[in-house]
Amino acid sequence: MLYDKQAEQTTMYGAVTTGTMWKFLQLTEQTAGIDQPEYSIDQVDTILAILLTIVC
Repeated sequence: MLYDKQAEQTTMYGAVTTGTMWKFLQLTEQTAGIDQPEYSIDQVDTILAILLTIVC
């Protein structure tokens, strides 16, 4: 397999959860961003929207 530096993804996303509380993160190059609000499982529509944005 050949290594293609241009094809390398430079942004990574992450999620941390306790099962009832969710928090989202983004790493671009050397910069980490943490979404300040914590999302409760009661906000399942918002959590799913964020996850869909990450995946698509």
